[in-house]
Parts: sequence; structure tokens; C-alpha cells
Amino acid sequence: MNALRPLVVELVGPAGAGKSELLKSLAGRDPSIRVNMGVWTIPGPLLVLGALQVGTTTLGLFRASHAFLWEEAKCLIKLRALHHQLQLHRCTGYRTVVYEEGPVFALGSLHTSAHQTAIKDGMASWWPGALQQWARALDIVVSLDASNPILARRIRARWYEHPVKGKSDAEIFAYLEQYRGAYARVVSELQARHGPVVLSFRTDQGSTAQIAEQLLTAFDSKRRAH
Repeated sequence: MNALRPLVVELVGPAGAGKSELLKSLAGRDPSIRVNMGVWTIPGPLLVLGALQVGTTTLGLFRASHAFLWEEAKCLIKLRALHHQLQLHRCTGYRTVVYEEGPVFALGSLHTSAHQTAIKDGMASWWPGALQQWARALDIVVSLDASNPILARRIRARWYEHPVKGKSDAEIFAYLEQYRGAYARVVSELQARHGPVVLSFRTDQGSTAQIAEQLLTAFDSKRRAH
């Protein structure tokens, strides 16, 4: 790994898996970790640049579906802008960049909620290139999970709203499985392109502090290997 290039990590997993708490724990243990990057915190100028660069693809989405698929288009723009933002961090002094909602989250969300015509036609030529780009950029994917009943309890206990917070167990469990499947497919496709190492943890079997310590050791080992 280039000495100027930070290790790039993403935390993935269903809602309630403990990604936010783990992110805070990692940041508190190592100030050289950048944690406030993701699809929701991209600077405006980079979003504009991303929009210009994926304009042809977004037009293809609209033509394929005969509709203005703004959510899908915004996801394509954010993914492109996120990659530009990552390139700007080559010389910032951070040794590690950890995403909570980064490229795997965005690609998985596209799989889960995108208009079917957009997936089959509008994004057919874009998808392989996006996967290859992020397979090269991501070093580690940290997969977090817990049992469905525990995840449902955590979702309901949150102070803020969530799309399935007031739903039945069956509806929450179906939602969780849908996103598990989407993330698993994206990670599998990234690995098929010689992409990131995957580290898996159960947050119903180990504490956040224990997982954070294991990850810091894994991050150091990955850096030394390159």
C-alpha cells in the first residue's frame, strides 16, 4: 500500500448491528482514523462534479424506465463523489478511513430499492465499472450482525425514527434479511474482483470495545502486509 494512501474500511450490516457505536469506539481509540465520511457528508462541489461525470448514466436510467428515477440518480452521483473525496485524503495524515454508510451501503441500497428496469437496463453497463472501482479502493469490509430478535429490539429502542421501527417482528425480520442479502451480494462481487478482505463479528456475542481492539490489530496487520 502506498504510504500516502490511507487504509480504507467500511462497516456494513443490518440496522441495529452496532455500526455507529463501533465507529465511535474506533475513533476514540485512534485519532489517526477518519470517521466522518460517507454518502451523507459529501461536500457540495464534489456532488456537482459527480453529477457531471455520471450524467450519461443517469440519462440512461430515465430512458430505460421512462421515469425520473431521482433516488437512483442521486445514489450514482454520491458514489462517484465519494470516490473523489477518498482520493483527496491521500495526503491528509489519516492512516485509516472508516465508512459507516459508504460504497457497499450505497451499492446494496441500489440493489434493494432501485427500479427493476434501472437495474436490468439503465445500470447494466455502469454496474461492473463501479464494482471494479470500489474493489480497488476498499481494503477491508467489517461485517457486523446479531440475531433478528436482538436487532428488532435495538431498532425499536432507538430515539430516532426508522422505516420499520413500528412494524411487526415478521416485517422487521424480512427487512433485515433483504439488506443482508443485498450487502452479501455486493461484497461477493467485490471479492470476485480481488477486492476487500472481510472480517465478520457478532455484536450479540462480543462487546463493542472487544471488537474495536481486534479491528485495530487487524488494521495494523493489513498495513504491514502492504
